Amino acid sequence: MDVIKLKELMETVLAGSSFDGLIEKCAHYLENPLVVLDNSCHIIASSKEVTSNDVIWKEATKRGYITVEFSATLDNWDEVVGKGKRYFDVRAISDKRRRFFKLSYKGTDVGYLNVLEDRHVLEDIELEDYLFISELVSKELVFEYQKEKVESSNIKEEQIILELIHGRFIDRPHFSSRIFTTRLDGHHHFHVALIDFTHYISYNAADDIINDTLKAYIPNSVLTFYDKHLVVLTMIPLTNIPSSLCSFLDEHDLCVGISDGFFDLYEFNIYLDEAKAALRLKDLAFDRGRIVNYSDIRSYHLLEKLDQKTLLRYCDQRIVHLADLDRHQGSSYIETLYTYLYYDKSINKTAKKLFVHRNTINYRIQKIKEIIDADQRLVEAQLFTSCQIIRYLRFCE
Repeated sequence: MDVIKLKELMETVLAGSSFDGLIEKCAHYLENPLVVLDNSCHIIASSKEVTSNDVIWKEATKRGYITVEFSATLDNWDEVVGKGKRYFDVRAISDKRRRFFKLSYKGTDVGYLNVLEDRHVLEDIELEDYLFISELVSKELVFEYQKEKVESSNIKEEQIILELIHGRFIDRPHFSSRIFTTRLDGHHHFHVALIDFTHYISYNAADDIINDTLKAYIPNSVLTFYDKHLVVLTMIPLTNIPSSLCSFLDEHDLCVGISDGFFDLYEFNIYLDEAKAALRLKDLAFDRGRIVNYSDIRSYHLLEKLDQKTLLRYCDQRIVHLADLDRHQGSSYIETLYTYLYYDKSINKTAKKLFVHRNTINYRIQKIKEIIDADQRLVEAQLFTSCQIIRYLRFCE
């Protein structure tokens, strides 16, 4: 370590310098430009004196955040870099190499440090120096966020979403005081949309295509990364989503789970759980697509609460028998019956959905009726039971 530079750096820390001032000193210490990102991949600070003419670097620091695509890559750190590894080098962004460090404080990940190879070769500095700077920045970054919590003018909406996810609000008044000066305050019809970026790797750090596209289709929204997912909080009802968005999602091999609408942002995690369920159970949605609404899988989410033995006990045993026949004979009785009932007993719609001739569906339905001895009362009994459940829930209110 350079003893003189180290002394200057520590004097800056002890003097209570601003976070921006600390980053400037760290850049001088490492002799290359620096950027600090938080967990939502927004740029918290960047060196101004030690800077670069790299176009992508300049655009990102001006924009104030990195692209969704590269944010997803950082969020998949263990897969890209390796579990337990603190840093990795990237050559694919521009002709200048970048070195990324994961920032952690007391076992909690708090962001990333990005060093650009501009003035000196990265290897000119010892690895222990980089790790020392990373630990120093991690600690100061946590204190910077603590300071922002009492300075309402600095509050970021993405930060509020992450605090909601982690349950960091003491109570509702504390939450209300935090959102007071943001767009989140007021009467909005919220939705939570969740996009799975697990295993998504991209080194596009120039054009923020996904972010710009989503905000064009979903205006008045807040985007932040959490646990390999892009969380999108919308402040408008999500209705009539254009088919072009579905095409865009298909192009990027992305799926979106969307919660029910709600008005109380303090209950955010309930609807985040709905969006998670929509993604998790998307294959059970009848009209499968890139966009899955919670309403498409609501009943299956309820069934998740019960164990298999209990579910089988409450399942009509004639249906259990049909499932056994499917398993042993390779038939499609369950899917046929489900589709037939879903489409209000329309043979034509059932045949079209299952891609078979209507005569085949007629034959299967006749066989099903023979096997389970079905009559009109079977469906009516299901509707009647559902009404009983609603009556009971109203009684308990």
